[in-house]
Amino acid sequence: GAIFGMVTFGPLSDILGRRAGLISCSVITLAGALLSTLAWNVNALILARIITGIGMGGEYPLASSHSAESGSVDDGARNVALLYLFGSGFGPVLCDLVTYFLDLAGFPPHVIWRGIFLVGSALSFAGLLLRFATTKNSKSFTKAAKRATGTRRNFFRYYWRPLLGTALIWLLFDIVEYGLKQNDAAIFASNADG
Repeated sequence: GAIFGMVTFGPLSDILGRRAGLISCSVITLAGALLSTLAWNVNALILARIITGIGMGGEYPLASSHSAESGSVDDGARNVALLYLFGSGFGPVLCDLVTYFLDLAGFPPHVIWRGIFLVGSALSFAGLLLRFATTKNSKSFTKAAKRATGTRRNFFRYYWRPLLGTALIWLLFDIVEYGLKQNDAAIFASNADG
């Protein structure tokens, strides 16, 4: 779902605007999180996670583009760094804390996983409200959108090498980052035994 969201919402936001794209991604993410909370079987949970992935996948290019465009030239990189610090740093820590406290409170596993998704739904809803109230298309985006003609074809013609390199590096980073996180329990369990 995430790849589909990235590939779809990036170009769509160039046409419809960053605000419309970001709000759409927030709505899709919220719908997926709510469906995950209410999933009635494994197939429903898988479908809900795909929907959530589409919304979150769209967030990656849109949130970083909007953060970079909304600040001055000097602030763009700082804004994107802060965005990823909170997304990649705060989010996983919060998920672990929610899981820990629900487990500590003695809830059974089937309540814990629903509780995790419920907290995610509440945060998605808060994010949607904030996004709706505060997000607007940046001046640089509005100015660039007015004079864009044939830019996508020219963009790929001149920038396909850096784009391909960046995509491959990001893929390798994701394999390391998410692959290791998914195997943490197995790695720590094997270290504890010997």
